[in-house]
Amino acid sequence: MLPRQKVSVGLATPSINHAVMSLFTTMRVPGAWQATPVDPPVAVTPPVAGAPPVAIDPPAVVAPPFAVAPPVPVAPPAAVLPPFAVTPAVAVSPPVSATPPAAVAPPAGRFIWRYRNTPGELRGLWIVGRPNDIVRGAVMTVENTHGLAVDGFVGPQVWQALIGDAVAGKRRIGGYSYVYVHRDLPQSLNLWHNGRLVLSSPGNTGVPSAPTQLGTFPVFEHVPVGTMSGTNPDGSHYNDPGIRWISYFNGGDAIHAFNRASFGTPQSLGCVELPLAAAAKVWPYTPIGTLVTIEN
Repeated sequence: MLPRQKVSVGLATPSINHAVMSLFTTMRVPGAWQATPVDPPVAVTPPVAGAPPVAIDPPAVVAPPFAVAPPVPVAPPAAVLPPFAVTPAVAVSPPVSATPPAAVAPPAGRFIWRYRNTPGELRGLWIVGRPNDIVRGAVMTVENTHGLAVDGFVGPQVWQALIGDAVAGKRRIGGYSYVYVHRDLPQSLNLWHNGRLVLSSPGNTGVPSAPTQLGTFPVFEHVPVGTMSGTNPDGSHYNDPGIRWISYFNGGDAIHAFNRASFGTPQSLGCVELPLAAAAKVWPYTPIGTLVTIEN
């Protein structure tokens, strides 16, 4: 057994992070895959204050992202294995000097959605090679998990957290949830999780003078009970304590339980109101980072 050493991981411009990859099952690209060091190195700081640097036994090398290397397919270490299958089409043998550039700009390939019934609304949000709502929601999930400021931007602390998780072999096990709300009558909320429709419930969106904004928004605050206050369309103020199962997704708009005589029509001031039982079922599936689409 050789002495333990501090791990240094080379990193360049990201294309996608592991929280997003829970949506995909395979990536087919030419070549074989292995972890390869890239300079300049970025030191990995362990998540626990005062703990020694993360160490491995050489000669193993941990260096995400993946790079094409010659000539025999080599599986990446378990610590950095992505949650999708890498299926090289043809083995290639580039020179060793070409490996670092391949890590920065990997060969062309394609992602395949893990679930055949992924909602069309969610599929439409994915834009290859460009920032999009799926990536933003995934980044917010990572930030919240690690106690960072939840702003959806990938900074040094986010990368440190991602690399630390990869080295430690940590994976998100909660699955992937998506909420889409139909604003047309009858109005409804639909909760999709890991390939199945978990719930479809009548709901209420905003009245014409305070409509619920169309678009896709990541949940940014998630509380089981709270007080909601604001201004009514007529200028008066409201203050409602004891509101249950709140998931804020756009300013003061949130998914939450509310006591109404009926559901399925515009009645709120912008929120998506649900019956208590439906809201209680939805809430565990909508942590910070979950995408909510409001559509006609």
